[in-house]
Amino acid sequence: MPDITLDFSNKKVNAYLIENNAMQRTETITVEGNSEHFLSIKLQDGVTLVNETKGTSHTKNANLYGGDKFYLKAPLTVNGSWTSEKITNCKYRFQPIVYRTESDVYQDVTSEELTAVVDKGTTTSLTVNWLNTGNLIIHKVDAENKNVVIEDTVFDIFDSKNNLVSTVKTDKSGIAKVNNLVTGTYKILEKSTNKFYKLNTKEVEVKVDKGNTDITITNQEKKGYIEIDKYDKEQYEKSNKKIGLSGVKFGIFDIEGNKIQEIVTDVNRICKKFSTNFEKAICC
Repeated sequence: MPDITLDFSNKKVNAYLIENNAMQRTETITVEGNSEHFLSIKLQDGVTLVNETKGTSHTKNANLYGGDKFYLKAPLTVNGSWTSEKITNCKYRFQPIVYRTESDVYQDVTSEELTAVVDKGTTTSLTVNWLNTGNLIIHKVDAENKNVVIEDTVFDIFDSKNNLVSTVKTDKSGIAKVNNLVTGTYKILEKSTNKFYKLNTKEVEVKVDKGNTDITITNQEKKGYIEIDKYDKEQYEKSNKKIGLSGVKFGIFDIEGNKIQEIVTDVNRICKKFSTNFEKAICC
């Protein structure tokens, strides 16, 4: 008895990256069987079926005839493993209407019950292993004070094959985020930072897992110095000599009015040096 059965050339497929790492797709799958019959497949939300044979695209549902070649594609937000519902694969069972004996004498055994019927209990399915993704969150802070965040720092993100996958910049909160990275190992290279900080040239390696992966990277602030010369004005006007005054306190404040440090003139030196950022400090 002949069977007519439709099935997939590969019932379990894995996704891979396409379109500059913005989408994912499966390998091409062939529907094996009679071209006069078809399989009906209900698709996963967010997934598109591309029928290469007919040049069509489908979402939600699709009919696939024997001989059709197709693949599934989806955005990187589609993760994990998915298996279709059981698909009736059009298996027909034929029963004989004539039985031939060894003596070449034909005997008519036809009856109303001996007809071709569909075996509805025969099914197939398709499983897709989509790529797993996670989010990389970079926190950029001052090396000496982790509570000070650094904005306008630009990073290049490279995958394990040294392909550039993203370029991001920290916001006012000192945070740069890359969403939907395929889980795996990445390298972070600082490309530029704001004018108050030195560039951090150290290459940072990070493993991105499902969910959020947080990493903190620091920068050293650019420093100069303030020199304060405190002397007796009256003596200087009389003798043109600078007589240093010790024990005089000065406060160093940032541009937002926060005191950075307090300094005092030294009895042995009339000047006091303080390492700071000139553009961010004032003295009073």
